[in-house]
Amino acid sequence: MAFGRGNFVCEVSLAMSLLLMVLGCGRDGQLSRARAYGTRDDGSEATRMYEELRRCGPTAKSEKSETRVCQFVDTIAAPSLPTELTATMFMRYYGYRDALIRNTRELEVPPGLKDWASGGNIGPRAPSVLVNQFLLQLFGEIVVRFSDIQLSPTDLFHGHLVRDDQHEDLLIVFHAREYLQDLFPVIVTKAQRLMASSGVFLSSDESFKRRNLVWSSKLGRIWRLGTAAPSPLRPLILWDAPPDLLPEIERGNTLQEHYIGEPIGDINLIKMDALVAPVVFFN
Repeated sequence: MAFGRGNFVCEVSLAMSLLLMVLGCGRDGQLSRARAYGTRDDGSEATRMYEELRRCGPTAKSEKSETRVCQFVDTIAAPSLPTELTATMFMRYYGYRDALIRNTRELEVPPGLKDWASGGNIGPRAPSVLVNQFLLQLFGEIVVRFSDIQLSPTDLFHGHLVRDDQHEDLLIVFHAREYLQDLFPVIVTKAQRLMASSGVFLSSDESFKRRNLVWSSKLGRIWRLGTAAPSPLRPLILWDAPPDLLPEIERGNTLQEHYIGEPIGDINLIKMDALVAPVVFFN
């Protein structure tokens, strides 16, 4: 597992390989484990939190009156999709694995870059020039509007493409603060060799409790979730966690993309000192 990622279908607690061996991956595995441990196995609380999250609009916190959940969410307007690509078209072209493969092309990337990337089940595959430019804007908007987040091999460099059939929406779940000094010191050292300015973060940092972001193509919004107690959004991190592993999963603070829809593949934007420009690809 190169740098804790490799070809796994889902990401659990910042690539904690020991947890992956115990917990497994995917919706069926999650449900069977929940039943085995006697916890809520229908995801109803996580589903309800996601429904309330969708009601949070891009307004100042002091003006929010939608739901209590919105008090724990920073919502911004996302860059607009290109006029040639509506949200419906985006869903049609990239919301299904076969369609995504048809609408992208194979991409050769250096081995080190590929090993660092999230995913590995469909790529590396390059989007069209139009979509490539939009994804650069989307990642860029996050780091501009949330200035504590950095495009780097230790922080923000990937998102998970998720199809929400109920709302006919294509989402991207972004995970910032990916590699932490107190959890992955060796990986952080390797990252800094790739990009000297890569930030160093700790799991105790306040910003780490806000590492999860979700983009909605249909609503044109980016939500940044605050999941520190007493946030009601915590079921999106913990709803089926086995009790004996709860502290480790809580420490990882990772919104699991399969809680809110059907995972399709991963999107990577890799920025390194040796690259002339960031490389965007599906994987």
